[in-house]
Amino acid sequence: MGWSQVMVGPIGARVAMWRGWRGLSAAALAEASGEEYSPIDAIENGDEWVDRRGMLAGWADVLRLDPVELTGQPYPPAGAEHAAVRAAAYQLRRMLAESGPVVEPIEMDHTITLADEIRLAEHRGDELRVAQDLPSVIASLDHLTAEAPGGAAAERLEGVRVDIHVAASGLLRRLGYRDLAWLLLHRAAPGRAEPVTVLAEEVRLLLDLGWPEYALARAARVPANGELSLLMASAHAMAGRVEFAHELLDACAMDAATPPCQAAVAGLRVTVAVETGEFERAALLYDDVEMDALDPADRVGLSVSASSAFARGGDMRRAVELLVGAHEQTPLRLALDPFARELLTVLPGRITDLAVAGKLRAIAVLAGVS
Repeated sequence: MGWSQVMVGPIGARVAMWRGWRGLSAAALAEASGEEYSPIDAIENGDEWVDRRGMLAGWADVLRLDPVELTGQPYPPAGAEHAAVRAAAYQLRRMLAESGPVVEPIEMDHTITLADEIRLAEHRGDELRVAQDLPSVIASLDHLTAEAPGGAAAERLEGVRVDIHVAASGLLRRLGYRDLAWLLLHRAAPGRAEPVTVLAEEVRLLLDLGWPEYALARAARVPANGELSLLMASAHAMAGRVEFAHELLDACAMDAATPPCQAAVAGLRVTVAVETGEFERAALLYDDVEMDALDPADRVGLSVSASSAFARGGDMRRAVELLVGAHEQTPLRLALDPFARELLTVLPGRITDLAVAGKLRAIAVLAGVS
């Protein structure tokens, strides 16, 4: 397999490449990371796929890598929308480093309108709309908050500024620009107590970096709310502490007072079951999730986890339906998900129905996977 194929191919190809460069056998990598030998062998051969963050983090730790080196992020642009989002990331980097053209601020009412559109787009999982105005909106909010005389208007502007920095950091994290994501978070509310929204995004970033223990330490800075408790449950599952994850989820379920909160807890039960290798349980739990209560952005990761669970149980029809549905709603968010890309790479070869396999291959082409 050539270098270009490794860059857009499955995680297993990059594991094999880095393992060779480090001079480790598959058995040695398995022993050092605490995983079974056979899954590593099968994953490297393209017969299996990766759907567990703890497994990915364990390999990255042994190979002395950031997990993005194994997932291949940031991915080469696939299509005009992906290229436009990448361009926004480059513009943000140059703006923050003061190494590019000055981004002119825009007037306040227009800034607030654009910020509202960005936040709505984030809930929809519309990566392109999130990215389009980020540099100008961030520059404008920096200027406006610096010039604000104080009072309620200044507080409102500061809250909007924090929200937009968090939205930008989340987008950059999903793209794979972790350093820039950290920078935006650290300038979101300088000199002030860290807002919970910033803290939650820091925890997500630490989980993507493969550091569940650091994520838990970060979350412990403030009394846990619903969002932080769910992230802590993810961290415990990633670290292999299943009982702690279930305890937190049970507590969250008792506190969940609205349909979106209840759906979020039910959805995370599915993700935790996949993370801990309980694929049959994950498939059963998925049918208890009220998907319509979740934002489209939140459905993507859940759909990918459930798709993997159904595929491992042999229900390829359900597995494909979930991926196709996620693509129809949030195509770029799906294309940026490393575990979705794994499924798009491996599953077509396992499906006997040529028309169904063709649907996945078409999505894989649009995602730049094949």
